[in-house]
Amino acid sequence: MKGKKSQNSKSKRKNDKYKKLLGNISKNQDIDLLEYFHVYNENNCRSCGFFFLFIKVCMDKYKNKDTCETKKEIYKNYIIYILNKYANHNDLNNIYIFKMIPENWKISKISNYINFYLRKKLNTQTNLEIYHNLIKSSYLNATYNLIKKKEEKILIQDSIICNVCNTAIEEKEFVYFSETVVLHIKCVCKYNPPQLT
Repeated sequence: MKGKKSQNSKSKRKNDKYKKLLGNISKNQDIDLLEYFHVYNENNCRSCGFFFLFIKVCMDKYKNKDTCETKKEIYKNYIIYILNKYANHNDLNNIYIFKMIPENWKISKISNYINFYLRKKLNTQTNLEIYHNLIKSSYLNATYNLIKKKEEKILIQDSIICNVCNTAIEEKEFVYFSETVVLHIKCVCKYNPPQLT
């Protein structure tokens, strides 16, 4: 009697573990183990290259000549499922995946992955172009302001007095620091700017 109870409790624990894993799903339906073990989470990447390695292993098994056709179909379905479901994952942002996919596969099977991959690449390219154009714009703006300051014309209506020698500036060429500081070219080396305190 005691042996039967312990056997029943073991089978009950086994069934409880099975139900915990599968929930109320029947035996015939597949479950997504990646979701169950929380391998993929949009906010937290814990895979550490798992998706790429999984696809590589499945592709090696698929391309193996010793693998039977039914197994090949299973591996192909695994690859297509991972590519389409987890297209957003950084592991799958890899050009080598396209090189691994056989040419005889229908592109419609992995269209979700290709569509997302191309949109991501286009978005990255657009962001880079925007970034470079902003840098160019900033550079051009700074250059324009510099040229504008260099070509600034000063209209002299009154006589201007040199701040160093206190004589009138009659030459066409002179040094202009501000409205209050104007010098002869010969007086520049003698000029001492006021110290800021």
